Amino acid sequence: CAELHMPVGVMCFQGLQLHYEDILELLKASPKTTMVLDHFGFTGFTEEGDKAFALLLKLAEYPQVMVKVSALFRQNDDSPYDRVKTERLVPLLEVFGPDRLM
Repeated sequence: CAELHMPVGVMCFQGLQLHYEDILELLKASPKTTMVLDHFGFTGFTEEGDKAFALLLKLAEYPQVMVKVSALFRQNDDSPYDRVKTERLVPLLEVFGPDRLM
């Protein structure tokens, strides 16, 4: 993918924590490949989701990682999504920066 300048999209339907080690291996093996994690990395507002979100924030150390800020309904928050904004979006902006969020 790096040679073709094609990103790799990752959709962790059952939660980021189940795929975290595999994601790390891929990032280390192919540092020039852009990785896009869909839907906040599937880090909903549960105890497990909060732990997964902490892992997601750690992935910011890899400059090739981007995060899609999408599918707000998956976060178990109601419109206007204040909790998503304060507990997910703001921390993502702080560690990834706006250029790495989609």
